[in-house]
Amino acid sequence: MAAAVVVAAFAWGASLLQRPAESAAALPTWAAAPTQTAPPTETLSPAGAQPTAVATAVLASPTPSPEPTPTATLYVISRVEVAPREVAPTPPVASLPEAIGRIEIPALGINQPIVPVSWRMRVIDGQPVAMWETVKGAVGHHRGSAGLGQPGNTVLTGHTRGDGLGEFQNLWDLQEGQEIRLYDAQGQEYLYRVESVITLQEIGLTVEQRQENARYLQPTDDTRLTLVTCWPEWVYTHRVIVIARPG
Repeated sequence: MAAAVVVAAFAWGASLLQRPAESAAALPTWAAAPTQTAPPTETLSPAGAQPTAVATAVLASPTPSPEPTPTATLYVISRVEVAPREVAPTPPVASLPEAIGRIEIPALGINQPIVPVSWRMRVIDGQPVAMWETVKGAVGHHRGSAGLGQPGNTVLTGHTRGDGLGEFQNLWDLQEGQEIRLYDAQGQEYLYRVESVITLQEIGLTVEQRQENARYLQPTDDTRLTLVTCWPEWVYTHRVIVIARPG
């Protein structure tokens, strides 16, 4: 159980101490002889009155007032008991497969590692359908598609997210002729240029219609690069497919 530390702070009063003015006294003269005290002087009074003696009074120095004692003001922070907060355990972070390359799209500021991904079978409307896996923190290279920079159809998929941090964020903004660069594990560069950007509906289609859309992921005799992501943000009812050719 955590506890706050008791803290004491002393604030001293800044009172102004004033000493009373002391009486002026004659400074001693080293060469002068001691002064004799004069006898009382008699003065004449009206007829019938007795003479009055006038005495020389000596003024006593006033007694200085005692200096006031400064007082301390004490501020105390009370002890506070804090109940321990329960912390939820951190879920394990799935490690990414080893990267086999990298993709750069300068026009979109994309620079992501590429890792291999596979597929799994699902039953939709009573029919088995292959569903490709995706990963977070990297772009996926479809197993069975052409290798990076190799002849055939090289298929890469990446996420789009509402926070703007998807691996293939804003892929739909690409324009014809813009560059896409691939780098394999040895650092060899392969340059492609965008040929077309296609938007296909995905949600609400029959299995046959979805299989027809999947033709863009199939092997080809020519050399091309195919990029796939979801659209629009937060809804993801469509797929955006970018087809690029060696540049």
